[in-house]
Amino acid sequence: MNCNEAVKLKPDSVRAYLYRGALKYNIRAYELTIKDLTKATVIDKKCALAYFNRAVCYHDSKQYQKALTDYGIVLLLGDQLMLEV
Repeated sequence: MNCNEAVKLKPDSVRAYLYRGALKYNIRAYELTIKDLTKATVIDKKCALAYFNRAVCYHDSKQYQKALTDYGIVLLLGDQLMLEV
């Protein structure tokens, strides 16, 4: 099964969007990657990996302010998760 099929079968799967985004990132399709990772953050607002990967993609596409925002979210999520333990 490919990632597109996974998204069709489970449109609420964060993992499917993360994997598909990673594949798109590898071919430098940054806007499509950002779209998938944004969908992952909509599904799970606490998915630090989606924010981190999107920050890397923003950085690589020279959208530095957006990258900083997402890196900040990752840091806040990390602190929040540590407080919950």
